[in-house]
Amino acid sequence: MASKSIAKGARAADPWALLGGVDDARKRLTDGLVMPIVRAASLARLGIRPARGFLVYGPPGMGKSLLAKAAADASGASFIGISAPDLLARAAGEGEKIVRDAFAKARSGGPAMVFIDELELLAPLRAANVAEPQRNDRIVNTLLSEIDRLSEASGAVVIGSTSRPNVIEPALLRPGRLDELIYVAVPNAEGRKAMLKIQTRRVKLAKDVDIATLVEQTARYTAADFDDLIRRAGLTALTRKADAKNVAMADFDAALRETRPSVTEAMEKDYEKVQGEIKQNALKLEAMGFFAPGQLKPVRDSKHGAAEQG
Repeated sequence: MASKSIAKGARAADPWALLGGVDDARKRLTDGLVMPIVRAASLARLGIRPARGFLVYGPPGMGKSLLAKAAADASGASFIGISAPDLLARAAGEGEKIVRDAFAKARSGGPAMVFIDELELLAPLRAANVAEPQRNDRIVNTLLSEIDRLSEASGAVVIGSTSRPNVIEPALLRPGRLDELIYVAVPNAEGRKAMLKIQTRRVKLAKDVDIATLVEQTARYTAADFDDLIRRAGLTALTRKADAKNVAMADFDAALRETRPSVTEAMEKDYEKVQGEIKQNALKLEAMGFFAPGQLKPVRDSKHGAAEQG
C-alpha cells in the first residue's frame, strides 16, 4: 500500500530502543520535530512556528525509515507513509490522489507525520542535464501544494528520506517546506558497538564472541551491513554444526570474509561534503551514479570568477 498509518495504541515503551549509532540524527529529530509537537503550546506562546518539513538523508541501510517512525512515536504523532516507487507505478491521477488523501489525513486532527520514502524518485532535480526517469510533474506539484498547506494544521509535518540528496527538486528545499536537512552518518566505533549490541540482542552468542574486535573490523558498516553479517554468521554456525546452540567468534570471522561495507570511503567523504551545500548547489549538479567530479564546487566560486572577469 502507498499510504498507511500506525495507530497510537501500538507504540513501543521506548521508541528509540531499536536505533543505535545514529545519535546526532536522533537528537536533531528530537529537538526539531518531537519537542515542537510535544510543547506546541509553548512555541505558540512565543510566536514561533515549528518546522513543517525535514529531509533525512544518508547512505542506504542506515535506518532512515526507522528513525522517522521512532520520531512519530516519541511525539505521539500518527504515521502516514507514502512510497515514491508505488506512486510512480500508479495510473495517471491516482498518485496525486494518494498524496492529497495522505495530507488530508494529516490535517484532520491531532499531530501527524507524512513520511515519503525514496523522495529522489518522486521529485528529482529539474535540469536539462539530469536524467528524469518516470518524473511526474503533476505529483510533484501536488506535493508542493500540500506541503504549503501544512501551515494551516498545527502538529502536521512531512519527512522525506533519500540516499541521493543532491538530486532532490530544489523547490522542495525552500524555507517553509523541507526546512531541516538531517544527515544520518555512517556510525563511528561507538555507534557500531551500539548497533551490534542492539542487533545481536536476540542472538545466542558464544562466550568467545568479542564485540570490541568486531567493531574494529567493521569500519563503515551500516545497520543493513550488520544485519547481513549476523545472518551469515548464524548460517555458518549451522553449517559447522547442525544442532549448534550458539554463534561463535569463528562464525563471525568466516562471515566477515564474505561481507564488506556498502559505503566506500569516497562515498562517505562525498556525503560529508554535501552537508550545508545541497540547497546552494542543487541546480548546478549533473547526472551521476553517485556524486560526479566537480559536483560539490561552491556556487560562490563561479560567481566570484565571473565578477573578476567582468
